[in-house]
Amino acid sequence: MSPRKAEITCDYVFSRVQTEPNCGCWLWMGETNNKGYGRIVRGNNHYGLRERFLAHRVSYELVNGPVPEGMDLDHKCRVRLCVNPAHLEPVSRSENNRRGDLMKRKGVKLDGSAKWQVGLMASNPSIEERITNG
Repeated sequence: MSPRKAEITCDYVFSRVQTEPNCGCWLWMGETNNKGYGRIVRGNNHYGLRERFLAHRVSYELVNGPVPEGMDLDHKCRVRLCVNPAHLEPVSRSENNRRGDLMKRKGVKLDGSAKWQVGLMASNPSIEERITNG
């Protein structure tokens, strides 16, 4: 684990989360990447570059320890902004891709910025707006 990643605390992560009462997702309200996943950016590394970490991986590792080598974290809830460790499962890359393909075949659509459309959030406009507009 990088020293910068080790500096990230539960308090830091949870201060950037809004819980969604209908499905139990912990929605990342901080910065996102171009694929719609939460991102944590920390200082400069020894090359003068900022280090970027996926928020869901950091959240999972804070609760469960390191993700097994060679494994992806699958969002069982299908919500890319979700950082709830209970909604994340270590799986192989092929299994993660297979599950994503199943959702596409079931009609779950991606918007132009590749963020999952989440109908469950419609009851909370601030969450729906965050997911839709980034």
